[in-house]
Amino acid sequence: MKCKKTSTDQADYLALSTVRPVIERVIAELNVTRERVRARIIKAVPFLKPILKVLGVDVGALTEVITAEGLIDSSILSNIFPRPYVSVEQYEETDILEIKAISPDPEQAMKIANAVADAFIEEERKRVREDYKGAKQFIDENIVKARDEFRNALGTVKDFKEREKVVNVDTETSTLIQNIMERMP
Repeated sequence: MKCKKTSTDQADYLALSTVRPVIERVIAELNVTRERVRARIIKAVPFLKPILKVLGVDVGALTEVITAEGLIDSSILSNIFPRPYVSVEQYEETDILEIKAISPDPEQAMKIANAVADAFIEEERKRVREDYKGAKQFIDENIVKARDEFRNALGTVKDFKEREKVVNVDTETSTLIQNIMERMP
């Protein structure tokens, strides 16, 4: 059974797909790094390395683990110096998400997109489980109360029938018809 999703649910899906826990999980799982700008400059202009080293610039650390913001935010600088990037878009009025990942390494881009999808699915499962837990807890807390109220209502009806000497027309009619049938030859 498929439930109709509201626009709020759809917005939740989109937000959930790019929230920090999902992105951080992907970064940790894949050890997503980016090449530092200084590394690219050193590659482009190799003679700068000794000069930068003399100036106290760390020329050894050429890559760094990308931050969640770095993976989901695109900037002009990332167009000049390509780095891993992921975007999530939702098709209007649908539950379909399009996950795009860009990286200088096509295999890394594929892994990032798949990992975001997997992480999103797992987060969605957790969210649905929590919704069901809440519903079950509500039902468990209220079912005993509802059962007691029902029993009290039945008792009240029974007391009313006895006090007011209410007759069940169906039962009385059946009894009369039975009596007439028995007296007939």
